Amino acid sequence: NRIVSAALFFRRSMGRSLLVALAAIGLFAWANCEEAKASTLVIATAPSATTPGGALLAQQPVIELRDSSNALVASDSTTEVTAVLTLGAILSGTTIVKAENGVARFTDLKMSDGIADNMVFFFSAAGLPNAESSRVASVVGPAASLAIKTAPSPTAQAG
Repeated sequence: NRIVSAALFFRRSMGRSLLVALAAIGLFAWANCEEAKASTLVIATAPSATTPGGALLAQQPVIELRDSSNALVASDSTTEVTAVLTLGAILSGTTIVKAENGVARFTDLKMSDGIADNMVFFFSAAGLPNAESSRVASVVGPAASLAIKTAPSPTAQAG
């Protein structure tokens, strides 16, 4: 009856690779396994399709860092993701977010006041291709107040 024992050892080597040693009955196989690196940005939660100008986006974007196998790069907590908006629209709030466990969560983005259609969010990170949202629109929100610009004449007669 053979008893086979195997051990798996991980050691970080210069912060870039894992050295994996597989041992079974005195036979060792060594392999260099590179840490997963992000190769693309994926929009996991898209920004709201319409938002009143000047208001927080009801649905804030969530961007994932994915590797070439489309797996989440959960080991990445250093990459900064930047959000920008096309067509000269002004985006305010925290527009640069550092990924945590491979996920960048925006929490306070607002589009500028005004009405504009066909704007697109672009999300970027150094060395990675941009991720592009579907078209979004800034719309007029509900009235905040009502004002009488010219008061009616006090001498006007009914009829």
